[in-house]
Amino acid sequence: MARIGNHDVNLALYEIGTYRTVFVPETGSTGKLMIYFSADDGFGDTALAEREVEIAGNSILHIITRNIIVIGTVIVLLVIAAALIALIILRGSKTSKLEKRLAELDALEKRAQEMYFHTSDISKDEYNQMMEKYGKETKEVQMKLYEERGKK
Repeated sequence: MARIGNHDVNLALYEIGTYRTVFVPETGSTGKLMIYFSADDGFGDTALAEREVEIAGNSILHIITRNIIVIGTVIVLLVIAAALIALIILRGSKTSKLEKRLAELDALEKRAQEMYFHTSDISKDEYNQMMEKYGKETKEVQMKLYEERGKK
């Protein structure tokens, strides 16, 4: 028999000479607690012992096991949120790259026009080839940009 605080607790025989029990303190219990042990062998022999223990609160493992469903749900939600944020960032990055390429193509067209009309550095055939190439790529980039913006 043991007395833990104000609670009488029966000890069960575990093996010869060893007894044990499980005692769960009341929720919110902290501080020092006295445990009194008494033993009687049935022949009139008795023994008494006492020990002081300190209840320090819940361990992190206890908190995790008691709240595993909540913690699991939060982790799943965080993973989903991280995936969505990464997707948004990647799409934004792709959109900005396409917009940057459009600006580059526009600058290349202006440069070709400058080289043909103002400085006569290129021939009419070279100018037409460059403008066709830039125009074709501009249309492709615009289509990709339209598709990307439609996904958002």
